[in-house]
This record gives sequence, C-alpha cells and structure tokens, in this order.
Amino acid sequence: MAEKKKAVAVASAAPIERTSLGCRDALFDMLDGLRAGTVTPTLANATAKLIGEIVNTVQLELNVAKFVNRNHKSTPKFDVLTLGN
Repeated sequence: MAEKKKAVAVASAAPIERTSLGCRDALFDMLDGLRAGTVTPTLANATAKLIGEIVNTVQLELNVAKFVNRNHKSTPKFDVLTLGN
C-alpha cells in the first residue's frame, strides 16, 4: 500500500519577489504544494488572503494617485500612501 505524504505547513525560505509576478508565483507554488500534498490548505488559504490584501492596498494607492493627479494642476510627487501617524 502506498504511503500518503503528510501535509506540512511550512513556507518557502526564499523571500517572495515584491511584484505582481512574485505574487503570482507564490500562488502557483501554493497550488502546486496543495496538489503534491506538501502544503496544507490552511497555509495556502492564508497565502492567498495575504496576497489579496496586497492587491487591495496597491489598488487603493492607484486610486489615490489618480484622484490627486486629477485635482492638481501640477503633478505632485506621489510615492507611498501613508496610513495613520
């Protein structure tokens, strides 16, 4: 009888490239790990939710930049949205 692989909730030691490609790669790595039984559904779900929040943050920053650029005659420098103090 074939022995089942035990799913282990461990993340890759390599940092994720902080780009849309890096996020996409991380999601596909989780999918591959799920299919291979080396990643737990809990870890894959957490990774997907975190990447979703990253995408939401970027969307918010883009929306603010569009608003700021539409409402100023000169284009202000817009780099990172500051939240809180």
